[in-house]
Amino acid sequence: MLAAAKLVQIANPFELAVISMGREQGSDSPHEPNVGDVDKQMKTSVEVKNRSFRTAGFAAFLLLGFALWQSFLSTGIVYGWPSLLNVLQDEGVYSHLCDGTITCAERTVAFNLVFTIGGSINISGAVLCGILVDSCGPRGGILTGLVLIMIGSCLMGFADVESDFIWPLAYAFYGLGGCCVHLSGFSLGNAFGRSKGLVISMLVSVFSISALVFQGFDLLYTAGMRRNQILLLHVGLEVLNFCISGWLWPKYTLSPGTELRCSQCRISSVETSGISSKSTGMGLRDLCRNAWRSALTWKFGCFLLFHFAALSE
Repeated sequence: MLAAAKLVQIANPFELAVISMGREQGSDSPHEPNVGDVDKQMKTSVEVKNRSFRTAGFAAFLLLGFALWQSFLSTGIVYGWPSLLNVLQDEGVYSHLCDGTITCAERTVAFNLVFTIGGSINISGAVLCGILVDSCGPRGGILTGLVLIMIGSCLMGFADVESDFIWPLAYAFYGLGGCCVHLSGFSLGNAFGRSKGLVISMLVSVFSISALVFQGFDLLYTAGMRRNQILLLHVGLEVLNFCISGWLWPKYTLSPGTELRCSQCRISSVETSGISSKSTGMGLRDLCRNAWRSALTWKFGCFLLFHFAALSE
């Protein structure tokens, strides 16, 4: 009996120490979790799982509407080359390559080179743009792309018609800038939960429709506007997009389960899934691999089809 009593006296302090350690860690007992935290996490996960296009919220739809307008004006404009070609031909671009004739083989080759450079950079530039988006987030990627497009429009609007290298350089800026804007908007789909595929499909569709921008340039040129006036109008619209993008787009990539909210006239992202949208410390190898996968998309096939169709005309 005395030995058993001594064992109980020795064990009691040990049990008290364990219980006190458990309470210091924020739970009522050393083995039972906090019931309130578990219920909160389960409720949050259910809300994230059930979020869809109808329940995304006003801020998500506001940013989506602006992203679609921005994509139309910026992303795939290089593929509207036939309409822009009419303007450049009427302006006399590369006419110095022909000896007294309106068109010649040298001029046709020069124009084809301009489109080939712009279209190729729009596809292969996805590697660099993917690294940029992973490092700087969607806001940094979009702002960089818009700056490149504005530079391309300025060069296209004020270049000398007898210049040989300004035109492919301007179109290269168009291609790289459009690629940056296009890839930066894909993470917006994470704010719509189960409707992520629908949002990305909308962005890809607007990418294809954006080729109509140069058709608008052709119509304005036919109506009497000069080339530099049309390109300055485009620069002005892109400057407006630049200012709004810096105000609306979140800084970090939107991870799955992110909720967008309007705060002080700005859109901020709130993590509801426990996954941080900040940089995850990916290595250069992983960044290059992810960017290369995004580069190998259906756009390469569309580019080849469009390019060879243009050459056959």
